[in-house]
Amino acid sequence: MVVDADLLVHVVDASDPDPEGCIAAVRSVLDEIGAERVPEMYAFNKADLAPESASRLVDREPGSVAVSAATGDGLDDLLAAVGRQLRRHTVVAELSVPYDRGDILAMAHREGEVLDVEEEAEGFGPSGSESTMAQRAAWPGTGPTQKTTRRPVGDGCSRSERVCPTALPV
Repeated sequence: MVVDADLLVHVVDASDPDPEGCIAAVRSVLDEIGAERVPEMYAFNKADLAPESASRLVDREPGSVAVSAATGDGLDDLLAAVGRQLRRHTVVAELSVPYDRGDILAMAHREGEVLDVEEEAEGFGPSGSESTMAQRAAWPGTGPTQKTTRRPVGDGCSRSERVCPTALPV
């Protein structure tokens, strides 16, 4: 679903007579479906047909790129921009997982990128980056614009809490 996306790449026809109107129409729909907070970036397509319009739109929207699907121009820039945006919106989280809750550790591997796993007295302590891992673990007070706190997950966990680093610039 769009509301659960880590990033929305909004492809806009730069050769359209009213690209701003197209952007406004899509934003209106995003608001209606509750996806107004999903991070988005713009790819202004058909830059080969409307280079002036594409350039003006890129100047207006920071982080956007001009591309041409027909010629392939700008596609490497688009991939690089998507990578930068995804890194910006990645949360680094730490978990305390009891040894008898391997399902949670498996979920961390499935849903995120596990950077490290430490054995603790009460269980495993994986840390990793995934913009939705904290939300999927249903931790209170976490999200893409807040610092992630160390929270126990499951019964028998350590009750300590620490602020974890976040990869967000907010």
